Amino acid sequence: MHFTGKRRTVVLLFAGLLFAVAAALGTALGLSLAANQNTRNMDEIMASRPAIPSRLLDINGELITEFFSDEKRDIIPITSLPENQIYALLTREDAPFYKHTGVSIGGLVRAVINNALYVITNKGYFSGFSTLTMQVAGARHADRTDISVSRKLKEIWWSYQLERRFTKEEILEQYLNSVYFGHNTYGVEAASQFFFGHSAVENSPAEAVMLVIQLAGSGLYSPIIKPDAARGRQREILNQMVSAGHISPEEADTSFNNYWSNFDWSRSASDSPYFNRLANDKAPYFSEYIRTNIEQYLFGQQDIYRDGYTIHTTLNLDFQREADKEVSQGLIQWNQSYRYDRDTKTDYASSDLVQTIDLISLVFNIPEIRVAGAQEKRRAEEYFENKLAPVMDMMAMTFGLTDLKSLTTITYKKTRSNTRMNNVETALITLGNDNGYILAMIGGSEFNRNNQFNRAMDAKVMPGSAF
Repeated sequence: MHFTGKRRTVVLLFAGLLFAVAAALGTALGLSLAANQNTRNMDEIMASRPAIPSRLLDINGELITEFFSDEKRDIIPITSLPENQIYALLTREDAPFYKHTGVSIGGLVRAVINNALYVITNKGYFSGFSTLTMQVAGARHADRTDISVSRKLKEIWWSYQLERRFTKEEILEQYLNSVYFGHNTYGVEAASQFFFGHSAVENSPAEAVMLVIQLAGSGLYSPIIKPDAARGRQREILNQMVSAGHISPEEADTSFNNYWSNFDWSRSASDSPYFNRLANDKAPYFSEYIRTNIEQYLFGQQDIYRDGYTIHTTLNLDFQREADKEVSQGLIQWNQSYRYDRDTKTDYASSDLVQTIDLISLVFNIPEIRVAGAQEKRRAEEYFENKLAPVMDMMAMTFGLTDLKSLTTITYKKTRSNTRMNNVETALITLGNDNGYILAMIGGSEFNRNNQFNRAMDAKVMPGSAF
């Protein structure tokens, strides 16, 4: 049946009214059931254990790295977080959090009106009314991808149970340690470490806001993927915090300007905690050697990436640092020697052979062997990479030109790739003479996503000098 004009408006308003009545009845049902003293043990709501990374330690107990899979999560008590982080979250997600008992009636009414107006006039926007408590309850006991009244009623029921059993601070702590912040990070501490390189304890107002706007999902306001959109939305929430009296206008301006003046425009859109772990790993070749071996000893549902194991090893990071230093110095010398020899041969070929080859090409009409044109192209590429790209990169960072920044990033990646192809590789393993302990291990010139082959353990080569 198709309705038009006033009849359509009446039908839509009636449907909106039915939804509001159903939600109100669900709220009443939740309140009455929450009063029942025979409900199941509410500790089960918070009982599910979040994924915790396993920690790899050296022989002296120093952290080498952490192992995690699709979730990077670090638990932090709410008492350690700055007030700005709490205020930013409440400003963005649930301003009346401390006034409602799990469900915001005002938010419910506002959502019904907004959605009805959007359907009738095609203006405005769809809006929800989920409070922070409802989001925690939904994550535990409902499928939040299910868009239905029954799912909302279930969230309302469990929200009242949460509010009845736990304090506001405990609900906030549960939320901040479990919610997804994008780029495979879960919880405010892991997200802060990923986005800013420091603990959430140190978050400025601008950093706190940058985290909470990630809750929109799908990288909509990711400073790594869409820095311009993130910058605008961050400014909006900071202004709202000023209006609410949480921070002063001066604090908002200073924090915002400091954030963007120190922003790292070079980060890749594919950046994730996994690749950050590789960059911060103090002995990456050894860590991967341990990871691949220890998985053979885990049984059933044991998971090195989620169960929070502490793994003690024989590696001595003091030895590892000395090994890294010596190998690095040796590689510099060998690479310089190799490149000098290569450039000497290249210069000889360019000065003595190119003219002869080009002359043969012209005399016998063989354009395929002509190399002068290729030389000019190579010189132009080198000029762009060495002279123009750094200037363009500076302009991109100064004026926020994201397209130009993408071009210079591609150029730098190509330069690094060409350099890596001409690098000398190496391997080193240090053993304890009295016990056979592995004290240090290096499997190549640089451990990264494109160079993970462990030459110390897996390469089939003749041994060199032993010392």
